[in-house]
Amino acid sequence: MPRKQLGKKDQLIINIAAQKIGRRMKQLRAHLGLSQVQIAKNLSISVRQWSGCECGDYLLNIDFLILLNTYYQVSIDWLLTGKGNMFMDDTSETEQKITSQELAEELKVLITRLED
Repeated sequence: MPRKQLGKKDQLIINIAAQKIGRRMKQLRAHLGLSQVQIAKNLSISVRQWSGCECGDYLLNIDFLILLNTYYQVSIDWLLTGKGNMFMDDTSETEQKITSQELAEELKVLITRLED
């Protein structure tokens, strides 16, 4: 079954979201005091991938969000919405894993809706 084409309005919403997330990624990198080369190397991705996300050219996939959460303890909620703290708070590791899994499932549902 072919994928449904997104309408102009949906594409605009996605582009705006990607730009906002990209600004937060740049803010995160600056807060950590890392260059694009350093953070890309730490995450085992290309500088082009990181830079593209920072510029809003690429959307993050769920695996990448979880990688950022795991490696830097970045709050996925903050990264996606700008709400809350940049980093995970003092909740237990179990609570953090549950939260990451729940967010990943919610993202899968949202992506599926956009694709339908």
